[in-house]
Amino acid sequence: MTPCEKARKVHDADPDNYPFWWVVMTHFRVGVVISTDEVFMLARPVDLSAHHRDFDDPSITYSNPNCWHVYLAAGNLARMSDLLPNDLPFVSYVRKNSLRHKRRKKIDCKVTNLHYGRKTESKGSRKG
Repeated sequence: MTPCEKARKVHDADPDNYPFWWVVMTHFRVGVVISTDEVFMLARPVDLSAHHRDFDDPSITYSNPNCWHVYLAAGNLARMSDLLPNDLPFVSYVRKNSLRHKRRKKIDCKVTNLHYGRKTESKGSRKG
């Protein structure tokens, strides 16, 4: 199953969600749609000071966004930070029905460590 198919399956499991392809097309218009063999992601710019319930409606746009809200993602999430545009300082997402937001730099550091799967080696310990 591709990351897009996995994302659609998760999305369609909730009958209260907007239709999947409407959400995808709306993100094409107001945000980003990333679909590769490794990851599928829908994200859009939001304003963290706005009411967070509005983040569930991808048709709502913000005049002063400061955050990428990841509406839906599946696949190799370690690639997520690499694929989002770098123009906003925060990233938000929903996990276990709770909105979370993180500074972009913290996510970049955590994803880098996750991506490599090991602690950074000191310069003296590398084999040449």
